[in-house]
Amino acid sequence: MRLVAALLTALLVVASVHGAAAVPATTTPAEMGTDTATRADRVVGAAAQTDRATVHNGTGPNVSRVLTLPGPAVDATNVTAVTVDAGGATEIGADAAATRIGTDALATKLETTDDGEERRELLRRGVGRLAARSTTLDDRQSAAIRAYNDGETDARKLLVELARIDRTARLLERRAVLLQNASRATFPSGSPLVDNVTRLRSGLRRFQGPVRERVAGAVEGRVHDGRVFVATTDRGVTLTTIVNDTYVREVYRGFLWSSGGRGLSVTEATTATAEAYPEIWAVRNRTSGTGSNGSFVLSVTHPGGTLDSHVRGENRRVFREVQRLSLEAYPSGPGVSRQLNGLVMQVNRTYPGGPLRVAVTDAQTGEPVNTSVSVSPIGQPNLDQAGVTGDSGVLWTLGPGGSPQGYTITADETDSSRVVIVVTDPAAATTVAQARRR
Repeated sequence: MRLVAALLTALLVVASVHGAAAVPATTTPAEMGTDTATRADRVVGAAAQTDRATVHNGTGPNVSRVLTLPGPAVDATNVTAVTVDAGGATEIGADAAATRIGTDALATKLETTDDGEERRELLRRGVGRLAARSTTLDDRQSAAIRAYNDGETDARKLLVELARIDRTARLLERRAVLLQNASRATFPSGSPLVDNVTRLRSGLRRFQGPVRERVAGAVEGRVHDGRVFVATTDRGVTLTTIVNDTYVREVYRGFLWSSGGRGLSVTEATTATAEAYPEIWAVRNRTSGTGSNGSFVLSVTHPGGTLDSHVRGENRRVFREVQRLSLEAYPSGPGVSRQLNGLVMQVNRTYPGGPLRVAVTDAQTGEPVNTSVSVSPIGQPNLDQAGVTGDSGVLWTLGPGGSPQGYTITADETDSSRVVIVVTDPAAATTVAQARRR
């Protein structure tokens, strides 16, 4: 099996795009939703506070630790474009319409059914159908990744399918909320049906993500251009992009989900997150969470952005993350620079899919220079047009993969023949796995 990762160009929104109405963020004892800041302090203790003032590269707290896919299985190779796609947009719209119709029909039946046993049977069937839909989404995601890894489809088609799954999962979560509320009002406390729909609602979140949502907007022609990094393994996917000076990252490690999920407590989910992201945990402002005893999502805000840590029961490990990091305060990686043709280019290296900072200045005056920037893994003939530095002379883009020899960055000054080239290699990511070994 050829396992691949790709750095792609996609049309992405500059402002937030909402393909479906937001799911109410209910916080109930059954879902274990709670503000966990005080409890977490007791769990982690003083050790988590020792690095609270740590500064990284003089820019701020080190919040660059990320969840990654198993490194040896990832091989970034190709660059492609995702643009308005009439066929993909039709598919996304048809999926969404069918799901909305099904939810509306269920809501109408629940409102008009007075007979107790008939209502209970209606809820049982509704939860069963929701479970079947969730299984179908899991199968579709696995099949899409497998087809991409085997070279049977391209990165654009993979992204469109993930966007379709995302849209459907968001709408099915709304149906889960409907079933959850109706079941609690109909069945006694502690009913297996209520627990089941709560687990299903939590499980639907693994198919959703901000990058997938933006890809849907791109396919539907509602967004501006941007770039997306894609990496896959046989049971996992990483998607990253940059939107409005914010680095956005979502990672799903499916093998950790499939190992099972039972008996997870809020304390255990909190401890798993604190151990996996010690630097982020040390500078957190607030934490909150929601989920079931099979999986739990802990949301952490901190000075550099936000983290959603998805923890699975039984193994007590982070199987999914969503991070949003402000590039204004982001701790840029190790630098390499070159002066040529009167230009100086400073590149702060990063890992594949990470935030790559490129700054271009005039060698004599030190003033920022507006240039176009291209990035290409060594050995690939075509340059990837990453963007322009603008009046600030600085461009944040995404670190490519695809070549163990590194990559080439070319800056071509606007309205001039001055060009400067830097050849470098990726830096290593600071990973969750490393934190757990400490």
